[in-house]
Amino acid sequence: MTNSQNKTPSIRLTVSICLLIVALIMGVMFMTHHQQKTTAADTTETTILPTAKLIPPIKLITDKNRAFTEKNFLGHWTLLFFGFTHCPDICPTTLATLKQVYPELHARIPSLQIVFASIEPQQDTPATLQHYLRGFNADFIGITGTEKSMQALQQPLGIFSMTSHDQNTEHSTALLLINPRGKWVALLPPRLEAEPLKQAVLDSIRVIMSKG
Repeated sequence: MTNSQNKTPSIRLTVSICLLIVALIMGVMFMTHHQQKTTAADTTETTILPTAKLIPPIKLITDKNRAFTEKNFLGHWTLLFFGFTHCPDICPTTLATLKQVYPELHARIPSLQIVFASIEPQQDTPATLQHYLRGFNADFIGITGTEKSMQALQQPLGIFSMTSHDQNTEHSTALLLINPRGKWVALLPPRLEAEPLKQAVLDSIRVIMSKG
């Protein structure tokens, strides 16, 4: 038997291994791409939830001293944002951006409501919320309550908040989109400028409605 004949099985084995590795890599790339396409809107970083999540029963109060329950989400597209009135940066920035986009969004989606939920309800009384939100848009709805009642809304939605020893508060900053059936359907990325935010909302609603 010649040397070339001895080498043939080894060469074939090496080629087979290389082909197998390439196939595995291509498979992983395909699955990753497929998963990304099924969980995000096409033109934004918005996350569309694979399964809509029903807002749990809640008993809160608005900035105008009116009762607010999970039923207040019914019949509305809602952008829900968690924060607090003495937040130094992300809260006023987000609310200012919402102030910019709200007139056009509301004109195109008349049922749209903006809800600002306090993560520090002991400090954020209805009167405090009303005064704060008046600086952005009087149509925005502030909600507050007891620590326990606010946690009843926060926890099922995965909203975290934490106050450090130096009294700095960190909290979730994304916007939650809730459909007119009272179900959480999408998560919009934080810190978007006005035009990208407006488009993210419109694209998200379009994608969600296309699913039926």
